[in-house]
Amino acid sequence: MKKIIVALMFLLVSSTFATIHLVPSQYSTIQAGIDAALEGDTVLVAPGTYTGTGNRDLTFNGVNIVLLSEKGADSTIVDVQADSLDQHTAIYLNNGEDTSSVIDGFTFTNAYYDLWGFKGGALFFDNGKANVQNCNILNSGLNGIFLDDPDSLSCRISNCRIEGNGLGIYNYKYGTIVENCIVQNNQYNGIEFFREMVIRNTLVAYNGFAGVAYSPTIGQPPVLLDHCTIVFNDIGFVFENVPPKNSSVHTGVDTATVRNCIIAFNNYGGIANYFADDNHYNCINTNLYSNANFNWQNDKYWHGDTFGNVSSDPLFCDTATGDFTLQSNSYCADGNNPSGSTIGLYDVGCAGGCCIGNRGNLDGDPDDQVDIADLVWLVTYTFASGPAPDCIEEADVDGNTLLDIGDIVYLVNYMFNGGPQPAPCLN
Repeated sequence: MKKIIVALMFLLVSSTFATIHLVPSQYSTIQAGIDAALEGDTVLVAPGTYTGTGNRDLTFNGVNIVLLSEKGADSTIVDVQADSLDQHTAIYLNNGEDTSSVIDGFTFTNAYYDLWGFKGGALFFDNGKANVQNCNILNSGLNGIFLDDPDSLSCRISNCRIEGNGLGIYNYKYGTIVENCIVQNNQYNGIEFFREMVIRNTLVAYNGFAGVAYSPTIGQPPVLLDHCTIVFNDIGFVFENVPPKNSSVHTGVDTATVRNCIIAFNNYGGIANYFADDNHYNCINTNLYSNANFNWQNDKYWHGDTFGNVSSDPLFCDTATGDFTLQSNSYCADGNNPSGSTIGLYDVGCAGGCCIGNRGNLDGDPDDQVDIADLVWLVTYTFASGPAPDCIEEADVDGNTLLDIGDIVYLVNYMFNGGPQPAPCLN
């Protein structure tokens, strides 16, 4: 089974065959494997919990590599074991690494690194960066991910769970794409950013202050929130420090756009614009509902406006258990509103949902058969930017709400090794 998984992954991740360095069978620590790697190589890490020197404060030494777990984040854990008196990161990139570097399929937990009171995190990108995918970043004492590279080129954080940190993602200097993530239960902001940012298909929930905080320091860079569900934070989306506009440059709506999002049940407000200037963002086909004190903090947007915005109960399936899929009669469900797609992250998922029986039927086989075509679809979607399945719940094969390498491992185990069948659908 291991050979099948690795072959599927590398067929789609890379068009060239690079050297694979195995941890711990060839190298006793993760850093030792990294130190042996050349440009474009892969360090493949077996399941286990990795602690201590050589398995924390990891650095790529200016070499662009793929750091990949063999069986996914749930079984490959880097436990940093740090606190305020013994500070360490999980990974620190500061030697010009670029986005051909990849970190894929790990749980990073219990990091604590505090430089100047705000700078640092479990993944600390300071004059270096990598694409991060299929990872859990948990219980970091400061930030889960801190981005401080001066290069404006975007890195991508995808299919990650960022939970229980001081602050989830802190994007201090450069453009970043966050997609298909869960950012929840962080002590302060879920996501805070100062520069270009795209946040799409992401759940931002139960964070102690803002779900999303926009604090631009240089002009007003373009921002997009697209198909997100932002719920049960203190504030949904807040503009914390918007500088004065240059009227000769900034006219009409700003380049910040909120599109097809649900912002609901936040404890203080929905979209908070401290400067009360309705030109600071553009809100389209978005549902702001039952946020305490206010939904929109100015008069430009309202229920039933010409921009397609509404204030309607999203009819989540079960907020008590964190199930933010939609009831079939929700206005936000695809086909129930005029936007042409779902509003928010999830479509119908409880009674009457698109997933029938057990998960795994990604290609929509009318007989609900799960076969090699579904596996190919899942691998292509996960690693090669292939099309999403019509029913996204079918791709969550193991039923843990994350779409990651664990679903591929689960499906391969089921199809080729007599493993358990895919998790049942929610309906």
